[in-house]
Amino acid sequence: MSLIRECRICGQRVSFRKMPHGKYVCFDVKTNNKHMHSKSEVNKFKKIEDKNQKAIEIKNDDKQKIQYSKKEKKIKEEDFSQSEEFEAYEENTSDEVFKEDTVESLRKEIDVETVEKKSNKSIIYIAIAVLVVIVLIFMNG
Repeated sequence: MSLIRECRICGQRVSFRKMPHGKYVCFDVKTNNKHMHSKSEVNKFKKIEDKNQKAIEIKNDDKQKIQYSKKEKKIKEEDFSQSEEFEAYEENTSDEVFKEDTVESLRKEIDVETVEKKSNKSIIYIAIAVLVVIVLIFMNG
């Protein structure tokens, strides 16, 4: 039993027969003559195959470049939308968040807080004193 196909090199119909040693050998159809090619025919076929392979590789490279450029566009669009979100956030935040963290600015903040605490304590003491005086007036009166 043999397999009949067209030769990849010359296009002629050939039959592949399995030999006793397990390998297949190519014969001309309906004959016992081995199917042979000259070296020049084989070299031509190899050159054609190489050109086809290069063309396929170029097509694949082009497809990859197109896919890569599409991915780049998506990434750039995402980066742009993220930068817009950051700018919107930056506009909404107060100025206190972005104060300089230098030693001088920190000292000024500490001084302001201590002065505010002192002024608050004096106001509290005055309010307590006024309440005590009011309570004493109502008890005696």
